[in-house]
This record gives sequence, C-alpha cells and structure tokens, in this order.
Amino acid sequence: MKFFKYSLSVFTLVSGLFFLTLITSLMANASMVDEQIARTSVQNYITAIENQDVNEIVKWVKDTRFNSLEQQKKQYLEMFQNNPFTGARIAQLNKVDDNKVNVTIELIRSESQQIEQIKLPVVKDTDNHWRLLVDGNSETRDQNSILIDAASSSPKNDQSDIKSASSSIAYYEFHLDRVGCPGPVPCKTSSYSNSSFDMNSSSVAISGWQDVGGSKYKDVTVVYQIVNKGWFSDDVKGEKIIPKTYFKDNDWYYEKISTLLKQSGVYIKVINPSSEYAPRGAGNVYQ
Repeated sequence: MKFFKYSLSVFTLVSGLFFLTLITSLMANASMVDEQIARTSVQNYITAIENQDVNEIVKWVKDTRFNSLEQQKKQYLEMFQNNPFTGARIAQLNKVDDNKVNVTIELIRSESQQIEQIKLPVVKDTDNHWRLLVDGNSETRDQNSILIDAASSSPKNDQSDIKSASSSIAYYEFHLDRVGCPGPVPCKTSSYSNSSFDMNSSSVAISGWQDVGGSKYKDVTVVYQIVNKGWFSDDVKGEKIIPKTYFKDNDWYYEKISTLLKQSGVYIKVINPSSEYAPRGAGNVYQ
C-alpha cells in the first residue's frame, strides 16, 4: 500500500513536470511563430519597396502619418524619388507581447553609405495580420546634413516686406496632444504640412501663430522641422525651436529654417515636445 502511494506521488510529480515542460515548449514555439510572422511581414514590406509596388507596400505597413489610403499611396509614389536611403535589412527582432514585436532595421544612407539603425514596432492589427508601425515618432538624422537653430524673430517691419515678395508653397495646421497623453488612443504629438515642396535655396521661411488654447499666461514651445518622409521614419534636414506664444489675432512669428543643401519633396513637420500642454496653431511656408 505504501509502495502504491509512493508510486502515485512519483507519477504525479513526473506528470506535472511533463505538462509544465510541454506548456513552456508550446509557449516558446508560439513566440517563435509570432517572431517569424513579424519578420516575414517586414521582409515583404522591404521587398515591395525595392519593387516599387505601392499596392503591395500598403499591405504590410500601418502608417499613421497619413489621413487616408489615397493620400498614403500618392505620397509613397513621391517617396520613390526622394528616398535618402538605398537599402534596408532586418538586424534583430524581439517579441514584446502577443500583439507586438520590436524590429531593428539597418538603413544605408545614399550619399555617404553610412549605416543607421532604427527600432520600430511590428503590431498585430485589427484583422490579426502583423504590420510594421510607422507613426512619425521615429527619426533619422544625418549629422553631416542637418542644421538645428533656436528662434530669433525678425523685426516686424521686415516680416511684411519679405512675405509680400515671397510665394506661399505649403500650409500647416495643428492641434497636438501632450506627450504621454492618457487614454487608449495613441497620442498625436506631430503633424505635417498639407503638401510637400521643393526648396530653391537652402532655407524656407515660416510665418504663423501658436498658443495653448488661447491662454495669455503660458508660453508654449513648438519644434518645426524640414523632413523627408521615409519608408521607416522621417529624415530630419533642418530644425527650428520656437519657445514663445504667438496669438492668432496678434503679431505672428516669422522664422527661417535652414538646411545645408537644397532639398526636394520635403515637408514641414510640427512637434509638441511637452508633456504639460497641448499646443495649437497654423502657418504658411514661403520661399
């Protein structure tokens, strides 16, 4: 009788260890399957870009920088002409949870052949397909071709003279969320001009207004950039930080954003760097 109880205990222990090993193995296999599916999706995206097949590209990416599929396809066609990188390859994947895998991608810059790495999420979308997520929060920066500058407003009488002699080439409008805003919907902390433009010199001017809900007692800092929209990120060419409130009905700011070289097919990107306030504003781009 004692021997039977002892054997039963051993059997129970062995069975428990077997099932624990089995569950662990199944979980590991499931994780490997998710990583492999995510890898295949990203590779399909890269291959579609190499083949310049827009209809295939949009199957494998969730790109929140665009307001519609039509706009996305149209601007993707432009990106073939202005892509700052000549190649991309998957360097590493790491599963985060059942709905997210992080991928590290190596990009080869066209002019310098410099290799840059960028980490992006691959997410299981609402239709249970894995897609690369490109949301405008990730950036690449060629330190040899970017200019960053703080604001230094021109005198008021210079603004009207310059704007009257210039032509507006793009318009931007924004009402941005705070960084880390609460809620299930992702924070919208950046926005773009309504169209791309070609620069006829190494700088453009921006004139507009920015505030925090009309508050007269709180200054606001907004970051303005000249960017190429890329397949994996925005490539920053120039940047201007404007740390002051300008009201819509009063004097607007007038600033210049410079790049080292003339750029084609670029956008003005507006970014809220703050977790304290949600700025709004609008303006025009001149050259």
